[in-house]
Amino acid sequence: VVPVDWTIDQVLSQSADCGVNNGVVSATTGGTFNDLPSYQWSGPGAGSSNVYNASAWTNLSSGWYYLTIESDGCYQYDSVEVLVNDPPVAMGTVSPSYGEAPLSVVFDNSSANATAYFWDFGNGTTTTVSNLDPISINYDSAGVYPILLVAYNGPCSDTLYLFVTVVDPPVILPYSVSVPNVFTPNGDQINDYFHLNLVNIATVHLVILNRWGNTLLESTDLNFAWDGLIGGDPATPGTYFYRYTVTSVQGDEENGHGFFELTR
Repeated sequence: VVPVDWTIDQVLSQSADCGVNNGVVSATTGGTFNDLPSYQWSGPGAGSSNVYNASAWTNLSSGWYYLTIESDGCYQYDSVEVLVNDPPVAMGTVSPSYGEAPLSVVFDNSSANATAYFWDFGNGTTTTVSNLDPISINYDSAGVYPILLVAYNGPCSDTLYLFVTVVDPPVILPYSVSVPNVFTPNGDQINDYFHLNLVNIATVHLVILNRWGNTLLESTDLNFAWDGLIGGDPATPGTYFYRYTVTSVQGDEENGHGFFELTR
């Protein structure tokens, strides 16, 4: 049994500039080797080149690097990442991100450390610009649009995904209230009832008054129809007044009033 009296103390890295292979990795050890150590670096990625018997590796691109140290048949392992100095960062917002078609959307670019920007707006429109000016795009059809922003600095890039959701506008249902100005409750089955003609109405409150302003009838029935009787007795022919409040199926409210003639 061979005692392992040595350790890997630190594995260090020095960042690489964007597009330049000037990164560095290195390792320091502590303790006593029983035999001359062998340093093996690999990376970045599988199948990469290897460097043996060197505690430091220079002129490297960004990525992960893996270290194996062997001495007298014993092995220790570690790894370190070479980063990119001041990498581009893609950042941005959309306003609004949700709305009804047609929808005008403003894209704000707040990316950092970049010199060029590629936009794909998800509707077949793309553009490449070199400034951070806002961009306005119109969406005419409903759908969920994936937005892609790529910020470039030479060969380095960063990607941001955003989404815009466009929905169809609600269907507007027209509503109406019409009131007859005369009705003849004489039993001939022609115009025998007084009622409101309602189209796309959800609620109604109807009040019928005599010429002195006294309330004779009151109803919230959408199908209300007055047969000309009050307490079972025929109402006196003449002028009557009404007022109503209705709410449409889409929530619109309307108030109305007027008069009608009762004849027999």
